[in-house]
Formats: sequence, C-alpha cells, structure tokens
Amino acid sequence: MNDQPYVSYLVAGTQRSGTTVTHHCLRGHPHVSALREELAFDPFFADGLAAFTFGRSGTTAEQKQGRRHLFDALTAPERTAETRACGVKCAFGHGKQAEHFAEVLREEFPEAKVVHVVRRDQVAQFGSFVKARSTSVFHRTGDADGNVGKGNTGTSPVLTLDPHNFARYMLDIHEANAYLRRLGETHDVFTVEYESDILQGDLRSNDALFSFVNVEPREAVWLRHRKVSPAPEMYIANYAALSDLQAEIESRLNAGHSTAELREEYAPPLSKSLYQTGRHWVKHPGYAAHQIAHGLKKVFGSSQTEPSS
Repeated sequence: MNDQPYVSYLVAGTQRSGTTVTHHCLRGHPHVSALREELAFDPFFADGLAAFTFGRSGTTAEQKQGRRHLFDALTAPERTAETRACGVKCAFGHGKQAEHFAEVLREEFPEAKVVHVVRRDQVAQFGSFVKARSTSVFHRTGDADGNVGKGNTGTSPVLTLDPHNFARYMLDIHEANAYLRRLGETHDVFTVEYESDILQGDLRSNDALFSFVNVEPREAVWLRHRKVSPAPEMYIANYAALSDLQAEIESRLNAGHSTAELREEYAPPLSKSLYQTGRHWVKHPGYAAHQIAHGLKKVFGSSQTEPSS
C-alpha cells in the first residue's frame, strides 16, 4: 500500500474524449501536483523501470514497485508540504492499452483513484480525431466568453468520414471504456462526461471532482479557456448517417454481440471479398446506404474526405 500523505489519481479515457481539459482543471489546484504533459503509455505502462535498463528487465521488486516509484518521481516537481493529491493523465487509442493499464493499476496501484472521462457522441469524437490529425491543431480554445484564441481561425474544413474507419474506431473506444469501467470493481472511479460536464456544464465549478481527489473544492479560475470547436454537424458532412450507424452498433452490442463479430460486419479487412461485402450490404441495407452515399460524395461532392489510415 502507498503510505504517502497524498492521494494518487489518474485521469484516464480514450483520445479526444476530454481528458486534457479535465487534467488541467485538476492540475491547476494549489494543492495538486501533476505531470503537465500526458503520460506516455509506452514506456511507463509497457516496461516501467525496465525501460531504463539495457536488458529491459529487472528484479521482482523492481518490476512490482518500479512504476509506483516512477509515478512518485514524475509528479514530484511541483509537490509541496501543502500537496494533497498527485496525478497524471493517460489517453488510450484502443482496448489493449486500456486493458494493460487496468491490470497495472490492480497489481501496483491498488489505492489509486481514477477519473474516467467518457464521450457519448463518438461520431464527434472520431471527427475531432481526424480533424486534429489532418490540421495538426489538437486543442482549439477561446476565452471564458467563447472568443477564439490567438492562432485559431474558428473555422474547420468539412469532412466526410469513412464508415468503415468510424466503426473500427467506435469498437476500439467501446473496448477501452469497458476495461476502464470495470476498474470500479477494485478502485474508486469518478466519471466525467464530456457532453454534460464539459460542454453543457462548467467543469471549473465541479466541486465533486475536487472532493474526489481529496482537495478543497474551489472555482478553477486558472482554467481560463473553453473549447470553441464548432458543433460536429457543422464540419462532418455525414454526421447524421454516422450517428445512425453508432446507434445501430450500440444496439447490437447491447444485444450481446461481440466486438470481434461486429468488426467483421462493420469494419471488415481490406481483403474481404466483394461477395462477402455484398452479403453484408444485403443483410444491413442501412449500412449499405451509408457506404453508397459516402462513395458518391467522394466522386461528386466538394467536401473534404478524411486522410487515409
């Protein structure tokens, strides 16, 4: 067990879910010491202390306690006698990373608290990911009144997102969030919802979030910026069609279908035969319509398509 006089916490979620703003909301509190940048999954969770050795291995004690001591070191620079919580931010791109993250927390951080950030609108989340990758602008912010910050134009290129890529991304997100939710069986987990707590609510005044990491609630006046990215309907040309696709996949997941099964149907490998694809389209005409509309827009439309993976 950790005998430090402060709470250890990890802000965790999938990429583009709101982990950054949640992290900075906590990090600015005068009684919180947190690593400024996102903690890289590799090497911290992949290798731990072994990342710093020639043999990429270590003793049993080093393997079991190494990440604990690394965590303490990484969150130490801004630690003071007044510090009551120390934390890091982690964001995952797929389920395998989240699964290993959860395993490490159960084995080596049994006392740590987890702030799980989730985004319900996964079409918007995927669009944000594609837009950031294509523009190299990963965080668009404005002042407290929503005015666009320096260096941001306030406009976004219109994107037509590929349904196959979206389905694959959505299933990856589903798997990752499932592993993070199951941490609630062994750890204290506080959930931040992007839509209700960040977009519609005011994260700066979320007293429960501060109380969760054992610091005095106060308005996060240090969080001066708000998200100013346009509504997803404004820059995702096929937003409505993909929202229908998200609802369809979620319905099938809730009915007990596995992510592996749904990947075969909605995000088949490129080598899948035309015959198999045709059978899938006949079985799911709504999805076929999404694909046909996407193809027509690529040929005749003026909107920008996402970069190829």
